Amino acid sequence: MNPIIPEIARRTVALLAPYLAEGGKATARKAGEALVAFLERRLSGRPSAEEALQDLRDAPQDEDAQAALRQQLKKALRDDEDFLAELTALLKAVQAQVKATEGSVGVGRDMAHSAAATGDGSSAAAADGGGPAIAGDVNVLGGDFVGRDKNVFVAPPTPSPSPNDLRHAYLNHIYETVGALSLGGVDPKAASEAETRLNLSAVYTALFTQTPEEQERAGKPEARLRREKERHLSALAHLDRSSRLVLLGDPGSGKSTFVNFVALCLAGEALGKEEANLKRLTAPLPVEDKDEKPKPQPWSHGPLLPVRVVLRDFAARGLPPAGERAAAKHLWDFIAAGLEDHGLGEYAPHLKRELQEKGGLLLLDGLDEVPEADQRREQIKQAVEDFAAAFPRCRILVTSRTYAYQRQNWRLRGFDVAVLAPFSDGQIRRFVARWYAHIGQLRGLSPDDAQGRAELLKRAIFNSDRLHSLAERPLLLTLMASLHAWRGGSLPEKREELYNDAVDLLLDWWEGRK
Repeated sequence: MNPIIPEIARRTVALLAPYLAEGGKATARKAGEALVAFLERRLSGRPSAEEALQDLRDAPQDEDAQAALRQQLKKALRDDEDFLAELTALLKAVQAQVKATEGSVGVGRDMAHSAAATGDGSSAAAADGGGPAIAGDVNVLGGDFVGRDKNVFVAPPTPSPSPNDLRHAYLNHIYETVGALSLGGVDPKAASEAETRLNLSAVYTALFTQTPEEQERAGKPEARLRREKERHLSALAHLDRSSRLVLLGDPGSGKSTFVNFVALCLAGEALGKEEANLKRLTAPLPVEDKDEKPKPQPWSHGPLLPVRVVLRDFAARGLPPAGERAAAKHLWDFIAAGLEDHGLGEYAPHLKRELQEKGGLLLLDGLDEVPEADQRREQIKQAVEDFAAAFPRCRILVTSRTYAYQRQNWRLRGFDVAVLAPFSDGQIRRFVARWYAHIGQLRGLSPDDAQGRAELLKRAIFNSDRLHSLAERPLLLTLMASLHAWRGGSLPEKREELYNDAVDLLLDWWEGRK
């Protein structure tokens, strides 16, 4: 995006708002007429922009209305270079930002200098009479000429948010985006009784990794016993060790959940959240041996600034045309456009500077979801590797399904690899306990009742080899826990019945939403 666009949008609204607020006066109507007419013409056919302009007319001093119009202007200016050139020229002409009067309009000496008064950065010199006057030549379209001897009203510039305020807003956006999971399709009763959302931090269970050799023998009978005896690094420990890491796993093994949880805790630490922070991120892993003392997981990098990218979205909207080489610029432009879409465009240069100077954590989720057609995966690889070179202080995590990362020419250069392990018995027990503790709070169950239901679910899982094998995959364990709550504390014994009930659960919720 052209770097002058945010400033042009800001100036436009800063000049327009006071004119609209003074709409009852003939001089205000005359001075603002050109700018209003121009915006009406150029924003025609953009319903959201037209609505934002009308909202500002209705409430010129409303900060939300001003912010909404700024956002719509930035989008329109980004899409239309002619609009940008015309609006820039109009602002430089001054007539849309000055109201001519025959005498002083009560503007004090403190407003004698304002870049916003001229539109092109030249200063406004104070007149002897006390009010500021425009220095230099001024052309007024459809209004009175204002020279250096005339006092004028100058709109005070809208203060820009500080870098710290912008950083806080960005972190809060990350925290809110990844921290809550809708119960729709997970627990229909909770979702229908109140639009309750599952707290990721409340139910998250830390993940173990395994070696590639262990993954190959995962389906063999002795694999589970061997896993229980051997100790492995957690996914977080791998991320702590490797500045460039690809985390592999089967469908439903927890890759995306890990990405979201890391982003949640890093943002929460910076925001001072009690529910999600570095203490929660490094919580001890479940232990199988009761005599073993739990130890916190390692994390030695502090509250890194998280940047989360879903790679299928980047492939759809951020890559160059097929056949062209992708670079770090394409990935950065996609990140910056995402900030703009969420009203955080002003933070982009500060984010880029922090990633370059201090570093951060870039979380790239779903490499396997990028289509192979038109060499899109090759372009993704080019963009990621170039970004790693251009931002050497930035740590990078990429997730992918295991099978999609097997081809040698598809692997990322300079990246270490870790493979997620199935849930151990200790992880299953911890997840079920946390699940029912949280669902119990949402449902208003007593702690004893919630714990009793959790024990019933654990018993059902560990008394059935089929249910136990399904529960080793986090996504299926979540589904089982949902069904257990939905059915009032029971699970079907046969896999076919379990899947049928899962479909019924989803249909029940979808029908309830109509």
